[in-house]
Formats: sequence, structure tokens, C-alpha cells
Amino acid sequence: MKKLTAHAIGRPEGPARWEYAVAAAVVAACWLLLAHPDILETGNHTWLFLEHVFSGRFFDFYENVLLHENSLYYLNAAHYNVFLYAVFGVWMLPVYAAAKLFSFMPPEALLALWAKLLSCIFAAGCGVLTARLALRLGLSKGSARYAGLAFILSPLTMLTAFSMGQYDSVCLFFLLLALLYYFDGRLMAFSFVIGFAVVCKMFALFLFLPLLVLREKRILRIAKHALLALWLQIPTALLFAGRDGDMHVFNDLMTQRLFTAQLPGFADGISLFLVSLAAICAVCYFYRAQNEDAIHSTALYVCFAVFALLFLFIFWHPQWLLLLAPFLVLTTARARNKTAWYWIDLLLYVGFFLMCYRNFPDQLEANLFDSGLPGILSGLRVLSVEHRTLAFYFELFPYVMQLAPVLFAAPLLCALILKFPCKKGLLSDRLSGGELSPDHTRFALWGSFLVGYCGMFLLPCIFVWIKCFIL
Repeated sequence: MKKLTAHAIGRPEGPARWEYAVAAAVVAACWLLLAHPDILETGNHTWLFLEHVFSGRFFDFYENVLLHENSLYYLNAAHYNVFLYAVFGVWMLPVYAAAKLFSFMPPEALLALWAKLLSCIFAAGCGVLTARLALRLGLSKGSARYAGLAFILSPLTMLTAFSMGQYDSVCLFFLLLALLYYFDGRLMAFSFVIGFAVVCKMFALFLFLPLLVLREKRILRIAKHALLALWLQIPTALLFAGRDGDMHVFNDLMTQRLFTAQLPGFADGISLFLVSLAAICAVCYFYRAQNEDAIHSTALYVCFAVFALLFLFIFWHPQWLLLLAPFLVLTTARARNKTAWYWIDLLLYVGFFLMCYRNFPDQLEANLFDSGLPGILSGLRVLSVEHRTLAFYFELFPYVMQLAPVLFAAPLLCALILKFPCKKGLLSDRLSGGELSPDHTRFALWGSFLVGYCGMFLLPCIFVWIKCFIL
């Protein structure tokens, strides 16, 4: 049996230059070739936000967007906190200034591509922060760099951030940045920075509460940090109270998703996720860590457990799974015997894509080419042509679609149990006797990308596109 230290985990030299070059080329291709209609809405909403700011109608933004008194494409009104539109607005300023200076209206495709680029940059930043967190967790520099690249090439990241262009990467960036302060023991900075994540997605609060009581046991100080975490949410919510369009209706619909899974026997409907979260908070409050390493290990597991339970117990939208990606990568990277986890993670990716095709037909398929350069330059639209969805093709394999929820949920449940941090490593390592598995880091990283992203998403989408316009 080989004795293993944390710094022996992973390839010591880290990724080769060609790996970074290929990853960068893949990300650039995804940015240009694919896009979700949501990013078109974001680009157009951002343009309207700047129009309202510079015309002195700042407070009318949500109401006017809801009226849709313009020719820009968007189906949904502006539903997010004004901070998010401000972030994209600052990014859009060069385009806006050039348009006003030379008196032209930029094409909507340009607004979308420019807005999507910001989402991709934040996602790349998340990869850097994932690597820095890996260093804080005791991994070697080479292992940490592989963790960062593994986040970038994760099928969850490739679909949600780089293919769809969703802005959950903004929330995740501030969440991971806050965790760096947390690992340094700087609770004030942690609470302040996580305030940025909270206004992007309420899911950030689900991590903040258990992590806070893991370190801080004094009630008054807990209340102080909780208030600090809402430093941006409270004023921005009050700023547009009563003039937020239908944002409150949208938020109510999102809140109802927390009650997808309920405890039986209660007429009022008790959220199974919220009860589980309360239990995690209680355990964290009573837990007394012996040292900083124990706090770091527990905090990482709590982050993974909260999001794993969230996606087990609610009806999730695919873009939200980006929040799980770094913690899935980091918990696997810290395992001594990682080989089994590589296969388990791959099963999760397969189940994830199958559930996307089953629950969201024609939303995350070849239609993403419609809003990318293929659709923009050719004018060809998959959704304008009668075609079969990917669910139809995968249903040709017996029981595959029926097993999709199991392929997604079983790996999460296994990880919840077996990635529990014990005194000397993960529970899975204790059960396997602490043996060190062969180093398959590079093979696993590119294998999950090729099988999970290319095999389960990119190639099937190209097949459908060819069927629509060539065959």
C-alpha cells in the first residue's frame, strides 16, 4: 500500500501547453458558433438599459422593457437584479459609444456575441479561481492547474457557459472569490464579496449560511455577517420596489421550484431541500473543527453537498448546473483513489445531457447553432425546419431515456455519501484502504470532454443540423 500526501495527488507537472491551446481554441469556437436565445435577450436588455441610463429614464427600465415598445428581440422581460445589467452595461459601453458616435444601430447578433464574451470571460475566471482554491486545499501546483482546466473542459461548463453563454458564470465567479477569502479566515471580506453573488442568483445564500456558522458561532456576529451579505441586495431591491416590471412574478416562480420535492404527510408542502439545508446548517453550527485544514475540507464538502441536494430535490434548469461544476471537480481532485470517481462523474454528465433532452426538447440542441455564426451567416434556422429532437434518437436505445434520471441522480447520491471528509481523507479512500490509483488525470480530463461534451452534445447536434439542411 502506497502512502499518499495531499501534494502527491494529480500530475505534478500540470497541463502541457498544447492542452491550454486546445482548450482555448474549443472555447473560442463555442463562443462563436453556438448561443442560447437567452443571451440575445441579455444583449438587447443591456442595450435598453444603457439607453435608459443615458436618457435619464433609469428608474423606468423594467417597466418599459415589459411594455416591449421597441423592435428588439426578446420574449421575456428583464427579470434580474439591476447589478447584473450594470455589469453587462459597463462591458457594452464601447459598443454603445461607437454606435452613438457614428450614428448606427449595432446588429442584434453583435450585441449577443459581445454579451456572451463577457459570460465566457467570467467562466474562464472561474477556472483560475478553481485552481487557486485547489492550492488552498493542499493540492500541488500541477494538480491545481489540472483542476482549473478540468473546470473549463467540464461538460457542465462547456454547455452552460461557453455554448449557451449563460450569465450564471458571473454569480459563480464572485462565489469562488468569496471562498478564497473564507479559506483565508477573512469572514468580513467573504460576506462582502458573496453579496455580489447573492444579487446574481439567490442560490449563493444557500452556501453562505452553512459556511458562516461553520466558522462563526456567536449569534450577534452571525447576524452582522448575514446583514453584510445583503449589502447590495437590500438597496437595489428597494430602489426598484413597485417598478420592477414582472420581476417579482418571475422570482415567485423560481421560489416555487424549491418545493419540487416535498416531505410526505404535510398539506402545506414542506420543501425537502430547505429542510435538508436547515439540517446542514445545524450540523455546521455544532461542528468544532480542530484546525484550518479540517475547516477547508468540511467547507468544500458543504459546498458540494448543498448544490448536490439542490439539484436532486428541485426541477432545475440546465444552466444552473454550472454552480456544481467546480465543487465536483475539486472533490474528485482531492480523492486519493480517483479512477472510480472519473467514471462516476462521466455517468453524471451522460445523465445530465439525457435529462436536458428529455425535459427541454429543442432548447439545448442544434437550435443553438441558430443564434451562433452558422445561423447568423447562413440564415438557416433549425427551429424553422421540421425535424426530430435528440430525445427521439436517444430513445432508439432501449430504456436509455427512462434511465436518464438515475444516471444523473445516482452519481450525486454516491458522491454525497462517499466524498464525506473523514479525518484521513474521503470516506471512499478509507473504504478502499487509502491506496493510490494510477494517474489517469490527463486521460480522464480529455475523455470526459470528448465523451461527455462532444459525444453527448456537440456531435449529436451537428448530426441534427446536417439532417435538417444537407441530408
